[in-house]
Amino acid sequence: MQGRTGQDNQPERRRLAGRGPSNSTGQHRAIDGAKASYRDLPPGSTERLRALAESTGQHRAIPRRPLERRRIENAPQTPRVARPRREQTPPRKLRHRLLIASGIFVIGAIVAYIAGLALFNFLNSISVSSGAATTATDFLNALNQQNYAQAYKDMGPAITLHVAPDHFTQQAQSYDHCFGPVTDYTEIPNSATAPNTNSRVFHYSVTRKNTSKPFQLQLTLQQDPTTGTWKISDYGNTLGPGAPTCK
Repeated sequence: MQGRTGQDNQPERRRLAGRGPSNSTGQHRAIDGAKASYRDLPPGSTERLRALAESTGQHRAIPRRPLERRRIENAPQTPRVARPRREQTPPRKLRHRLLIASGIFVIGAIVAYIAGLALFNFLNSISVSSGAATTATDFLNALNQQNYAQAYKDMGPAITLHVAPDHFTQQAQSYDHCFGPVTDYTEIPNSATAPNTNSRVFHYSVTRKNTSKPFQLQLTLQQDPTTGTWKISDYGNTLGPGAPTCK
């Protein structure tokens, strides 16, 4: 009976013999035979466990790797993200885009040409009007200062071929004697006209010293095609409110 009992306890003793010494918590350390499972550890873990075993003389229990899990000798490299490929435009879409771009370019060029031409004409018109107005102002300013020679220089061939300088001086002096010298002159607003590209017409309100109200003087100017200068071609054959009848 006692021998049977020993035989019955033999499997239990074998099972307990496979355990290592226990600590205060009742947990057992692994026996030295657990060293054989170091090869199943991930890289880097084996060295730490061996150092711990050499310092304490004991080995911790090492869990076995599942048989279906493949062993990894080296850590996997981080996969590189592939550069996105540029989407190729189909030939039909590319041709359609080129046609649209060409149309926009042509329309833009036409608009730019029209705008440039309009701007050129506007600036040219301002320049032409400015030159003609400068001559007209100089003529009236010369009459105001009784500088008849300078006033004669502002007149063009349409007058100078028929009127001599002395004759013009006598005419201007007779107006000054009868109506008084020119004291003030202003251009009538919005009265300037351009019969053609080489001609300008201005209307001025002129005041003389002995007149009670101003009179209107019309000056026509013509541009010399050779020199580009502006000269007075007509002043209405009068420089006052009427004919100078006083003696």
